[in-house]
Amino acid sequence: MWNCTVLLSEERCFLIEKEFNKRPEIQPSHIPDLRAVLEAIENNMGISALPTYLIRDSIEAGKTKMLFPQLAVENTIYLAYKMENQDHPHVLEILRWLNR
Repeated sequence: MWNCTVLLSEERCFLIEKEFNKRPEIQPSHIPDLRAVLEAIENNMGISALPTYLIRDSIEAGKTKMLFPQLAVENTIYLAYKMENQDHPHVLEILRWLNR
């Protein structure tokens, strides 16, 4: 049997509940820095849902394993800016990047 401290935020508990139709039977722990969460995982301290960009090197180095590669989380990103800056080149470039 594998004993661990599971590193889950309330949002991740919701995602688990949505996917498996059941809330996890554990209390979430919160670590505000995702790099610290990854380090905890690499040291066998639990599991978490982390962004691909953060775990790619760790997976390639064999330090972590993706448990459910078929599951993905989609994030909505909003760009807030002053209306007077809507035509600023930096704003337009970010919008092009986000809309790709």
